[in-house]
Amino acid sequence: MSIKKVVLPFIFLLFSVVNVLAADAAYQLKQGDVLNISVWGEKTLVKETVVLPDGSITFPLAGRVDVAGATVVDVEQRVTQKLKKYLPDPQVTVVVSSIKGNQVYIIGKVKTPGPVLMSGPM
Repeated sequence: MSIKKVVLPFIFLLFSVVNVLAADAAYQLKQGDVLNISVWGEKTLVKETVVLPDGSITFPLAGRVDVAGATVVDVEQRVTQKLKKYLPDPQVTVVVSSIKGNQVYIIGKVKTPGPVLMSGPM
């Protein structure tokens, strides 16, 4: 059996696993996160919005959009779908400007109790 027959399937499997892990590594939005949403070429469709406690945002013409647990790409697609009723080909951009949804509160007998922003994976 040649080395190519053994190594090539292993390399293919390795790349498949890496792609799945990279897709899972995308940041998922949480309540309290701040998003900047804009539609290219539409000056009136630019808004900074906060993910509400129920996991949704509101955006002009699109209305209420559920975003908790979604990625930025998911939100872009959801808002685009809702805007297609009013615009022929909306180009939506979503940027996370603050991750305040990753805030935890430290309480008890500690040196500095209070809110702490978690910037890494939890």
